[in-house]
Amino acid sequence: MKKLFAALAVGIAACLAMAGCASMTPATVAATLCTPVESAVSTIKITAATDPTNPTLAAASAALTKIQPTITAACSAASLVTSDNVQTLITVGLPAIGTILGTLPLPPATLTTIETDFTLAEQAVDLVDVVVANVKAAQAVTAVMTPATPLSAAVFK
Repeated sequence: MKKLFAALAVGIAACLAMAGCASMTPATVAATLCTPVESAVSTIKITAATDPTNPTLAAASAALTKIQPTITAACSAASLVTSDNVQTLITVGLPAIGTILGTLPLPPATLTTIETDFTLAEQAVDLVDVVVANVKAAQAVTAVMTPATPLSAAVFK
């Protein structure tokens, strides 16, 4: 689980750092990541609440409480999300969530669902960048093919 979240964090952080990803706003990236993050947080909270006296579950709950401000900052209203919030979520929040999930006694199916959700989010971030690149390429081709000044009817007489 830790390896998945580390790879996810590196991949998305690299995307944000590259010029090609500049077309994506922090709010777009956050919106894509926050659904699986919030699902994982919910799983952690539900699992920890099953036995608050269990030291492992209590530690998971305490670790989640520690990173909750990072999650809240990135997953708040889109107008409040900054690139710093998203970067911190990616570099601090995601690895911490992965570590917490790795300590919980979760069924393999639950872990697989969480991993799949994060993998889909990472792919969505990459796909948004691909779509934007293709739109820009198509616009560039159209601009080259469109004459700057319309031809007058007199030219064809």
